[in-house]
Amino acid sequence: MISVVGEYFGHYKVCSDIGAGGMGEVYLAEDIKLSRKIALKSLLLELTRNKNCLERFEQEAQAISVLN
Repeated sequence: MISVVGEYFGHYKVCSDIGAGGMGEVYLAEDIKLSRKIALKSLLLELTRNKNCLERFEQEAQAISVLN
């Protein structure tokens, strides 16, 4: 895997790796616009072609956003 630490994705700067699982990887990132730390999760490329995986990924994101 190629490290994305230090890279920017939109207004998010990746600070470090947090972990990895069956669907992708999770990073500690900084939201440059709001000056706060966030968790940034990436989905494995091969799973982006699977409708069920995309729906699960979106449901997880919605569930987590309620916690904040």
